[in-house]
Amino acid sequence: MDNGVDAWLIQRVTSLFLVSYFLPVLIFWVITPVALVDHWRLFLLSSEMRVLGGMASVALLIHACIGIWVVATDYIHIEFYQQAALSFFYLITTVSSAVMLVLLWSSVSGLG
Repeated sequence: MDNGVDAWLIQRVTSLFLVSYFLPVLIFWVITPVALVDHWRLFLLSSEMRVLGGMASVALLIHACIGIWVVATDYIHIEFYQQAALSFFYLITTVSSAVMLVLLWSSVSGLG
C-alpha cells in the first residue's frame, strides 16, 4: 500500500463483502433458532451461500492482510521483526482462507 486512502477504501469495501455473508447467517440463526445440523448444512452449502462464502473468504484475506500490515508497520519498528511478523501472519491468513475455500467447495459437502 503506497497510499493510506487506498488501504482505507479497500478495508471498507471488503467489510461490505463480509457483511453480505454474515448478515444472512445471522438472519437464518434468528429466524430458526432451533435449526438442526441438517438445516444449517443445507443453508450454508446452498449455491448462494457458497458464492457469498467464497467472496467473504477472499474479502477476509484482503481485509486481514491490510490490517496486519497497518498494525505491524505502526507498532513493530525493527525491520527484521516487522517482516517476520508480517510473513507469519500472512501465511496463517492465506492458509486459513484457502482451507475455507476448499471446505466450502469440496465435493464432500459434509463430514457426517
